Amino acid sequence: MASKTDLCNFALSHLGISVYIANVDTDVSKEARVCRKWYNHTLEHITRDYDWNFSRRYLSLALLASTPPEHWTYTYAYPADCFMLRALMPPGVRFPVSTQRVLYEVAGESVGDADLRVIYTDQPNAVARYSKKIINTNLYDSVFSNSFSYLLASFIAMPLTVKPPIADSMRRAYMSLGQQGYALNNMEAQDGPEPEQLELIRG
Repeated sequence: MASKTDLCNFALSHLGISVYIANVDTDVSKEARVCRKWYNHTLEHITRDYDWNFSRRYLSLALLASTPPEHWTYTYAYPADCFMLRALMPPGVRFPVSTQRVLYEVAGESVGDADLRVIYTDQPNAVARYSKKIINTNLYDSVFSNSFSYLLASFIAMPLTVKPPIADSMRRAYMSLGQQGYALNNMEAQDGPEPEQLELIRG
C-alpha cells in the first residue's frame, strides 16, 4: 500500500518534478512543504467527492429533543465522524428502492453559545450512510491512491510554478479515475442493486 510520502511523490511525478521526498512530514524542501500544506485538504476533498467503500459507515442516528422546523418531524444529531452524509435509510432496509428514499435536510442549530449540525427528516429511527475521513493509508486501494495523487498534483501545481494547462490535465485525470474507482467500489457488493450515488456538485 502507498504511504503518505508515496502519494506525495506520485503527485510530484505526475507534474514532471523529479524531486524525491524521503519523509513528507519532516523533509524541509519546498516540494515537501507544499505537499504538507495541501495533503489534508486533498483528503477532505476526495472523501466528499466519492463514496469510497473503505470510508463508508452506517450509524443509527441519535434523536435530539429540539423541535424541528414545522415541515419536518424529527431532529437527529449529525454523526461526529461524518464527513459527507450520503443517505438516510429506513431501519433494516439493505438497499432502498426509489419509493423508500428518505428525504432529509442538513442544517445548523444553536444551543446556547454552541452551534451544532443536525439532520431533519420524517423518518423514525433513521440510519445514516456516510463517509468518514480515513487517515490510515493502509486502507487505500490502488485506484484511490492514484486518484488522490492526481488531485493532489492539481492543487500543488501552481505553488510549484507548474504551467496551468498541466494543472488542468491533473484535475481531468482525477475526475476520470475517481469515477472509475467509484464504479469498481460498487462491484464489491453482491447483495442487491448498487447504492445510488448522490449527485455531486463541483465548483
